[in-house]
Amino acid sequence: MFADHEIMTFGVAFSRIGMTPAEIRDYLDFSTFTAMELPWEIFAELTDQEIIKLRKDAVRSGKNIICGSLMDSRLSRGIIFAEDKFQKDFASQLANALQFLASCGIRTATLDCPLENLLSSEDAQKDMQQILLTAAPVLVREKMTLLLPCTIPAASPLSNALRFMRNTLIPGVKLKLEVMPWHPDFAKAPAADLLGNLLFEAGSVVFRYDADCGNRI
Repeated sequence: MFADHEIMTFGVAFSRIGMTPAEIRDYLDFSTFTAMELPWEIFAELTDQEIIKLRKDAVRSGKNIICGSLMDSRLSRGIIFAEDKFQKDFASQLANALQFLASCGIRTATLDCPLENLLSSEDAQKDMQQILLTAAPVLVREKMTLLLPCTIPAASPLSNALRFMRNTLIPGVKLKLEVMPWHPDFAKAPAADLLGNLLFEAGSVVFRYDADCGNRI
């Protein structure tokens, strides 16, 4: 997993493995990993002193903390199908959440709105672009990265995801490539040149593990 094109880091996505914030507390050190993806909920539960310590540890060691699933996932996944008023409220809340993370020293976060949803229609893409434009000033001012999940293999052609990113052109908005080596369609890998272009739009790469299918990373 990496969140900076200049520095490659390897970490664990705690926000994806079903651990509670209380359980994650025991692993808030960087003795093993150089990056951690933490769920949004943990930042609400940590005390100011714990957040300060986490930030100092990360800065001192030069390591990376990512916030996963920014905002409520159920809301994020369906917001592009909501009415305009709700989308504007969501965009405002997103900007505020990013500003809060910046105050905690967190510079990378994931918005759990899969590209499969965005690519369902041109209207959905335009709605998300408007939401992202509202968050853009915070991203630029605080030098933050907002990640949009994109699975490999994907339900829709990856060329569509690449086109969406290039049409959006908002600084700080990047793809979060979620690779599923165990998926039956993984063997139908996209062309190498397409994957190379996707990496230019990526801010993070996550290898997902399915225990029922065996470890095929």
